[in-house]
Amino acid sequence: MQRAFPMPADASASGSLFAQDMRAIREQQGVSIEAIHEETKIPIGLIEAFEESALFDHPQFNIVYLRSFVRTYAEMVGIDPQEAVEALDRAREGRYARELAIAHLGLAAEDVAPPPEPPPEPPPEPPVEPRAEPEPPRSVRPPTPPPPATTPAATPPAPAPAVTPPPPGASAPDVASVWWKNPRILWALVIALVVVAAVLVALVMGRRESAPESVVGSPADSSRAAEAETLAVEVPPPRIVLGDTFVVLVRAAKDRLDPIRVKVDGDLRRPYWIERDSARAFAVTEQIILEEQLDDIEVAVDGIPYPTDRRDARGRLVLSRSALQAYLDSLHQR
Repeated sequence: MQRAFPMPADASASGSLFAQDMRAIREQQGVSIEAIHEETKIPIGLIEAFEESALFDHPQFNIVYLRSFVRTYAEMVGIDPQEAVEALDRAREGRYARELAIAHLGLAAEDVAPPPEPPPEPPPEPPVEPRAEPEPPRSVRPPTPPPPATTPAATPPAPAPAVTPPPPGASAPDVASVWWKNPRILWALVIALVVVAAVLVALVMGRRESAPESVVGSPADSSRAAEAETLAVEVPPPRIVLGDTFVVLVRAAKDRLDPIRVKVDGDLRRPYWIERDSARAFAVTEQIILEEQLDDIEVAVDGIPYPTDRRDARGRLVLSRSALQAYLDSLHQR
């Protein structure tokens, strides 16, 4: 569904001034809201909302809808539709300076305050460099005098130790022939071999058990990810339901409509002349019927495009509430 168009921050104030001037022109011309409603079939509440805020914050009125609405309103109050549309565009940009009030209500130009300008941006502050702190003075110590040289006293040489020769026939013990005769050494070697073998067996078994777990776990993870993606894709959009009054926009897309004939609800069939690339909005309660030059138009219902080739046996485009709701439901199910 179409959303409200983006506007500058000061467009809301300009829109209020624009709506206020349009209402004042209507009152000066002696045209009532009921008269506009009877002629255009636009709901009274929508006209009152336009005279308050110019419908800038209405979720269903994009710029095409709003320009068509302003053209119709301007024709009813007796001012040039193009002049009103240009004032609307200036209000959307925040530049409306009461031009309609000056031209049609006798307001003096010098009494109009100029549009507020945005405050200038402050110049950027220069970067503050850190101040280098002075180094504390280093204390100067006097050089330490070298210690006085001392002459070592002469010591008599130590007597050489007496060496006792080994007894004849004695020899060093053979270690290789003695270690296996010690039972403590043998038991220590056996225990060390058992520990090493147990560690090797545990490492091999741990590798064999970890490999299947990783293989079995990967499909589950992938299936969960696929499930999450499927759920994210399959979330349907919200269902669109027509309100008590829905807006049908007819746009002259290919050529000037000269004229197109329209019948809204129980009203008479009326001709409408629409210039090329312009549009006209119709407020509908139950049904609208379009005739003639249907190949040159584009139709939207509450901002949603509707095909123009669904015609009856007489070549008319009949848009009833039930048919439109069925079409919107078919879009929801896709």
